[in-house]
Amino acid sequence: MKIFLDIETQKNFHPGYHIVTRGIFYTSRMISAQMGTEFQAPDYDDIKKVYSIWICMNTPKRVSNTIAEFSINKKNLVGDPGYLGRYDLLSVIIIGLSKELAAETEGTGLHRLLGALFSTHLSPEEKKDILSDEFKIPMNSDLERRINFMCNLGEGIAEEARERGIEIGMERLIANFLKNDNHISLAAKMLGVPESKILSVAQKEGIETLN
Repeated sequence: MKIFLDIETQKNFHPGYHIVTRGIFYTSRMISAQMGTEFQAPDYDDIKKVYSIWICMNTPKRVSNTIAEFSINKKNLVGDPGYLGRYDLLSVIIIGLSKELAAETEGTGLHRLLGALFSTHLSPEEKKDILSDEFKIPMNSDLERRINFMCNLGEGIAEEARERGIEIGMERLIANFLKNDNHISLAAKMLGVPESKILSVAQKEGIETLN
């Protein structure tokens, strides 16, 4: 048996759309992309099943430590025509991880395993202890290197988010200042920001300025 598998990690559970709709879009593209490689028209029965698995971090409480699957199901509206063909061709699976590492008694072992791997709060040593002690995963140099990389990546993402938050906050401060007094030189002096930055925010916000 052959299947196609797509695995995604999602830091923001509310990106402005529902994760499941994006997952359905991905699986639909994975099916259509099989034309010419896995099957040729009209041999549609050769289509392989596709999965899109979403590991969602920092989920709201109602989603934490849950697993939901979305798939195609048959519903007889009038009578029962029996078998009409294979229709179970796509599946979108959403795994919700809590903001804090799930306790051993919460959710499933999968939630704690993934939570430990993707946590930005645990040190590499704590992650290794959980993997080796609880899940009996033998540590070797390659796995330790990957764990250290994931920790560094998580720290980098968190730091980038903090810096981006500071930048957005400063831009809003500059915009609010200019709405009250649109002199670039005064804004730069009072806020301690280069005039080029002041001008950039003014142009972005459509605020007319004076030197």
